[in-house]
Amino acid sequence: MRNSVHALEGGLPAPTHRQDRHGRPSARTPTIPDRASEVSRLFSIEWWCACVGVTAITLVPKASDLAIAIYLICTITVFARHTVASTRTLFHFAPLLAYPALALLSSMWSDAPDITKKQSAELLLYFASTIILCRPLRLREMAAALQVGTFVCCALCLAVQPSALKGGGALVGFLGSKNQVAFISQILLLTSLALACDGQMPRLWRLLSIGCLGLAALEVHLAQSAGGLVSTVAAVIAFAGLALIGRLALSRRVAIVVGLVVSLSPLLVVAKDVVEQVQGFQVHVLHKDATLTGRTELWTFAQSLISERPLLGHGAAAFWRQGNEDAEGLWQRFGIGARAGFNFHNQFVEAQVDLGIVGLAVLITTLAAVAIPSIWRAIRRPSLGNALATALLIALYVKLPVESTLIGSWNIYTLVLIVVTLGALRRSDAEGNSLSGGWAAHPGFRGRGPQVAGEYTVRGADPGNVRA
Repeated sequence: MRNSVHALEGGLPAPTHRQDRHGRPSARTPTIPDRASEVSRLFSIEWWCACVGVTAITLVPKASDLAIAIYLICTITVFARHTVASTRTLFHFAPLLAYPALALLSSMWSDAPDITKKQSAELLLYFASTIILCRPLRLREMAAALQVGTFVCCALCLAVQPSALKGGGALVGFLGSKNQVAFISQILLLTSLALACDGQMPRLWRLLSIGCLGLAALEVHLAQSAGGLVSTVAAVIAFAGLALIGRLALSRRVAIVVGLVVSLSPLLVVAKDVVEQVQGFQVHVLHKDATLTGRTELWTFAQSLISERPLLGHGAAAFWRQGNEDAEGLWQRFGIGARAGFNFHNQFVEAQVDLGIVGLAVLITTLAAVAIPSIWRAIRRPSLGNALATALLIALYVKLPVESTLIGSWNIYTLVLIVVTLGALRRSDAEGNSLSGGWAAHPGFRGRGPQVAGEYTVRGADPGNVRA
């Protein structure tokens, strides 16, 4: 009854359950939710709003004002349909707003208070609106929306720059950044891989997902982004591994993960040698600068800025502004004629420059609060949805030491982070009908056990301790 109430509040039908003669969910024969019910969820008004919203965010570099307006219209539509539930969700996920709230507060000590106030208010609005937009959807529907939006973006990028197919330089399309093309292609690849394996998706959608896999892999290659290639491989391996270990008992799954962590920990002792090998690979194989395309020079300069205001920083978005002599000098040094759209290419360094040690602590706490529950959920309750969420998180986190794009207004990176966060930090699968990790695994990975909120437990799971 509780699941039905929450599903109705979300405006979407509740999953079906097979019951025994006493009217209780059967623990013997778990059944996949009715396909018609899943399709109706997929094409609900909430899904269309998310679909258009994701597409709009990918188009922000080309038509920012129009794209942002469309995104906000989609959010307002969802909020109007689920006002009470959306408000409750915002309060529930208030800790996720800690970083943008601190950024807004930094206008009190910022070097450029007006710029800080404007940029931080936009960031806070983007966080809140994305939570509202994604709240009614389970991860399957959100994955489909991400797939559609990133497919449109990838197709347009290739249409704008067909010369990339003939070796005419790295693919940047209308985005102007090969790293962004690589990441959007990653999202398309991972969501297409998951949806192609999902037996509850319409057959035609699964076939089209296989085609999307080819397009995504092609554009990851054409982007010629070393970081994008490495993070793609890491994310795909994580997805496959988490899906495959679903056949094992919980104790074995935990043992495998712990074993991997222990076996990889000695790399910390030889970190210097590993860095030297990576630099050699960049120079001789990838033909890239050993200093990561000037990033080390940026980081050295950033340390001097951090030492000036170590505790609270210079204020959010206060450094990279026209009229700041230091920023102007770096733009000139690296040939940034637009005098905008540049950063320190390290999310942790960027946080320290803007918000000091306090901001860095808030950022690390937020990232850990998302990563730990996501990974544990993927280990404890293996499913395609949980494997996808963890793979997306890995694709994001691998970039943190070399990119400063995770926290930003109207970008796809922040949207994906919030999608994963909603799935990892919800109280239960049914609450508010939020992004449910209850995405049944592919039939090949399905084990025995009770069904809870549309999700299948695996062989060896403890039936009395299923709900997160």
